[in-house]
Amino acid sequence: MIIRFLFLVFMVPLYSHLVVAESWLDDINSKGYARVNYQERSTQVEHDEPGLREQLDARFELDWSHDNFKLDTISYLKYRPQYSDSEESVKDDMQLDADLREWIANYEAGNWLYKLGRQQVAWGKGDYFRIVDVINPLDLRDGLLTYIDDYSLGRQPRNMLVVEHYQGDMEIQFITAFEHKQTHYAPDNSDFSIDAYPQNTQIETQDLSPDVGMRMRWFLDGADLDIYAFDGYDPDAKFSINGNSELTGELVRRQLVALSFAKPIDIGVLRSDIAYYPKETLQLSADYDTIKKIDALVGLDVQENEWTFNLQGAISQYLDVDETYDSNDRITSASVFVEKQWSRLRLTSSVLCLYNYQDASSTLLKFLVRYDWFNNSTIEGGVINFDGSESSLHGMYDDQDRVYVAMKYSF
Repeated sequence: MIIRFLFLVFMVPLYSHLVVAESWLDDINSKGYARVNYQERSTQVEHDEPGLREQLDARFELDWSHDNFKLDTISYLKYRPQYSDSEESVKDDMQLDADLREWIANYEAGNWLYKLGRQQVAWGKGDYFRIVDVINPLDLRDGLLTYIDDYSLGRQPRNMLVVEHYQGDMEIQFITAFEHKQTHYAPDNSDFSIDAYPQNTQIETQDLSPDVGMRMRWFLDGADLDIYAFDGYDPDAKFSINGNSELTGELVRRQLVALSFAKPIDIGVLRSDIAYYPKETLQLSADYDTIKKIDALVGLDVQENEWTFNLQGAISQYLDVDETYDSNDRITSASVFVEKQWSRLRLTSSVLCLYNYQDASSTLLKFLVRYDWFNNSTIEGGVINFDGSESSLHGMYDDQDRVYVAMKYSF
């Protein structure tokens, strides 16, 4: 895996320079970054765990095109040395990621576009809350920190075929996902592990049928209107106790129909997602139940001079819930994001607050200051705080409050 990554980062660009004179090579582009992120636990939190140490990550994108064909690749490396002395299973899962993360072969024929390969597709107008964004499962080994920092790194790419058709103000997208992936939770004894979550249960995915999805989009009087349909599998495995008192897990089918829109208004951009799940599953204490669900989100984006405001509210309502379900059947979420730029000082500061309430309220707060050191280099420092009860979404990580400093070089 490491050798493959190094080959892509160093040998492919070299090879491209050697063949650039060939007549069949129309265009080749590359970009990327390298980043060092030093973290330490907050001094206001009592704990017996070791320091977080530094993290290193690098991303390299290489795109090649010729006539109507284009090949896009993304390679990614992340190294977490704090896990170098962990038990073998944790070390294997957490210490090093190095792989060809995405590759997409694109072919355009008239008003049709075909995309085959390991890729990701973003659905919906919401930020942070995945009301409609069901195609790619999440990587939660670092909790939500990776996802709120970069959505594309927080999702897991899948092998799929995407076909898009453009006709005037309308777009149609068809998705067939051949590969099935589970949500990647953090292993036991890592920073963001979830207590009592089954870790060693074998989940069979070989004989599952492909996930299929369709999106139709219209641009009407300045508004962006989308309709979605999905039939596939929930990436969160559901668990039950079989007749031999053994814990078993499986991926269970889910279905979705949804509507989203975004429209400019006088003060900014108003956007919304509304989703109905006619088939969804809910984990119970010793089994799971098939239910229905309605999710809705409304958001407002406002930009004024060097200020940016992003406000969102979301609700998830379970329907036909089994009486043995011991939690609230309604989940309420909200987010506030405020960013201020000082262009002359080359400074940017922002604060993000995520709120969740089911049986108890909890929050995730991230504050950062970024300085554009040179044209392609930045220095960033920030604070991340989790708050809430131990059983709440964000409060379960209350001992993971941290401060960090990161240096990033883009090329």
